[in-house]
Amino acid sequence: MSTTRTIDASPDTGDPRRARSDPARKQRPPRRTWRQALRRDWQLYSLAILPLLFFVIFRYLPMLGNVIAFRKFQPGGSVFGEEWVGLRYIKMFLNDPSFWQVFTNTVVIGG
Repeated sequence: MSTTRTIDASPDTGDPRRARSDPARKQRPPRRTWRQALRRDWQLYSLAILPLLFFVIFRYLPMLGNVIAFRKFQPGGSVFGEEWVGLRYIKMFLNDPSFWQVFTNTVVIGG
């Protein structure tokens, strides 16, 4: 008993140019929108919410307070002040006679 197999040799098998131009051979899956991805993977996104909130609250919000150094601050007024003074307060601090003593104390305590 002999079994024979036939190999289906289509004429376009060896030609790589034809294989690329044939749209039925390779179809891309439809692109998903961000809403579909959110609906599909909502558990993963919910795990990311707490770390993101941590970084926003404890890392980025405090940086808004750095603006106070460049504004004229009035107690009882707005936190960000009304007038932009630039480096005026920094120059005052660096020119203060007690600056080097305060700086040295800070370095010693930090060390």
